[in-house]
Amino acid sequence: MIKVSVIMTTYNGEAFVSEQLESICSQTMTPDEILIFDDRSSDDTVVTMNRIIERYSEIPIKLIVNQQNLGWQKNFYYGINQCNGEYIFIADQDDIWEPKKIERMIQVMEERPDIQLLASNYDIVNNRMGAVNEYKYSRGFVNDSSLLRVEFSPKFYFVCRPGCTYCIRKELFLLAKKSWVELLPHDELLCVYGVVTNSFYILNESLIRFRRHNNNASGLNRSMDVNERIISCETQRRFIENVLNDECLELDEMHRKELQAYVDYQKRRIGILKTPSVCKWINVFIRYYRFHFSVKSAVKDLIVAYNK
Repeated sequence: MIKVSVIMTTYNGEAFVSEQLESICSQTMTPDEILIFDDRSSDDTVVTMNRIIERYSEIPIKLIVNQQNLGWQKNFYYGINQCNGEYIFIADQDDIWEPKKIERMIQVMEERPDIQLLASNYDIVNNRMGAVNEYKYSRGFVNDSSLLRVEFSPKFYFVCRPGCTYCIRKELFLLAKKSWVELLPHDELLCVYGVVTNSFYILNESLIRFRRHNNNASGLNRSMDVNERIISCETQRRFIENVLNDECLELDEMHRKELQAYVDYQKRRIGILKTPSVCKWINVFIRYYRFHFSVKSAVKDLIVAYNK
């Protein structure tokens, strides 16, 4: 029986992938399977991984090279879908896991069957493993080993921990997968389902070194142009509509009302991005203020729309 799966996706990651794979293979609790999905790397990522796989022949590691480039969102989604374990850990190609990450998170998950999604804290480092102090989100972490449930709120869509910190029960993914839409990041899919089912918890321990650099899939200090923003809004709108239509979810009236309002918010954002209007923007800003990640991000919609 496969209990613990690790899913890692790669693309042109030769610079850092060896450290990440080594840290996974050297865990105090060895995973039952490691599935790696390479998205047609043009560098030596695959060669580098094969060298490490040979050294850890006692661990079931399967490296799959996609027949065509899928993009990181689809690559993660398809990869998670292939996992056989009861517990699934999600790995980026460029981080480093602390040695007891799997052991510690499995311990918590087995003690708490109500937890479907468990995330950890992290330390942010740069490409030379130096600390990156400008990331405010990690500076406020309290590493006291406590468990914190992520409550439903107007900021329900804010991914408070990246997917590379997640351990999920496969049953959560099986529940959520039918609501996935193309270009939806896996952590948004799992985060929203964890929140609306009251099963998303944070373990306040730093269990990975989260590397940030200019080649991250999510970018570093990168701003989306108007077309990318429209696509993002449309992706979120379609996804939340699918959540609302999911008959397997028992959503109360408050949840359903807020989710529908979020759909309306994204529709109005799309309208402003396509046909900018200061008056319409002010109306949306005031009416849906609770959904904005920040004032800066809301203002950016208007600036980008006028500068297209």
